[in-house]
Amino acid sequence: PGTVINYPVYQGTDNDHYLDTNAEGVYGVGGQIFLDYKCEKPGMRDQQTVIYGHHLKNGSMFKQVADMDSQGFFDSIKTVWYVTEEANYELEPLFVYYATPKSEDVRCFDFATADEFHEYLGKQLGKAVTKRSDAAQVCKVADHVLTLSTCNYIDGYGRTVLVCAVKDEAAAAAGLRGSPGDSLAGNRSQYSSRMSRPLVTSLAPCWISRLGPWLMGASMFPGTANRSRFCSSARSTVIIVPL
Repeated sequence: PGTVINYPVYQGTDNDHYLDTNAEGVYGVGGQIFLDYKCEKPGMRDQQTVIYGHHLKNGSMFKQVADMDSQGFFDSIKTVWYVTEEANYELEPLFVYYATPKSEDVRCFDFATADEFHEYLGKQLGKAVTKRSDAAQVCKVADHVLTLSTCNYIDGYGRTVLVCAVKDEAAAAAGLRGSPGDSLAGNRSQYSSRMSRPLVTSLAPCWISRLGPWLMGASMFPGTANRSRFCSSARSTVIIVPL
């Protein structure tokens, strides 16, 4: 299966603005994909980075995150890219769990110790509806996770939460890791070489690795005022790649 998840990530001064405001500051039911306002921008600096997106009936935004509560679909997704101006992070799905709109334990970003962070991940893993087979081992060694949250309509109005681990850290749990940072450095180089190719406007999965930085360009913001307001917000891109 393919995915349509290839979006710029915004950040507001609260978690309400981008729920129904688009990149030009105009009301839009889909809003924007956005980083929790308490996370340190551009993301992947806190131990847990949390990003939100709507679950739309037309299949766009984070609808396919909600679909990952099916183990078959979860297993088909092998790579999640988080692209910032600082680095390109290659991650993979770790587990999915359900929450409610009032579940404050989703929004935990930094922890006093690594053990406290690992204990937190283990607790969330206990709620998992889908997961990778070695999720418990990965939770014991992860330094950072990227968490994507969206709505679900199971027994009312809830949340589906996808937790992703950095591939290098996941490999460490399986005893496959080489020198620290090798995987991320290699991925950054590979990604950079792709960026030299011409821009392709298709959002099909075969093109997603080429689109990130251009999504932050001025062409998205036709008005000068809007451009100055919103360009500073869109500094990251989240991409999900199928098997």
